[in-house]
Amino acid sequence: MNSTHQKLKEILFDLEAELRQKNLWEKTKPPPEDLADTQPFCIDTLKFEQWLQWVLIPKINAIIASNLPLPANSHIKPMVDVLLKDGGFDTTNIHLIISRFDTLINSQ
Repeated sequence: MNSTHQKLKEILFDLEAELRQKNLWEKTKPPPEDLADTQPFCIDTLKFEQWLQWVLIPKINAIIASNLPLPANSHIKPMVDVLLKDGGFDTTNIHLIISRFDTLINSQ
């Protein structure tokens, strides 16, 4: 595993921990059709935190496990403010973690 992959695993670990701490981590997976939505971030079928848990984290972990090329760029950070702003909780740490994710992906 290269250093970028290792750093991404750490970021994903931090993201999961923060989602759990904010009680945003779900035990039940959404239906397959909700996960297959073609809109960015599955915005039509999932809440943003669900997309992070059920799409982003597994997808990046699968890429790392298979040693496949990472995405060329990432611009998830603006979505934290837009899609989590009315959640009734402090999004500072999620914003910082996603910022680290975007920066790492965009710097490769």
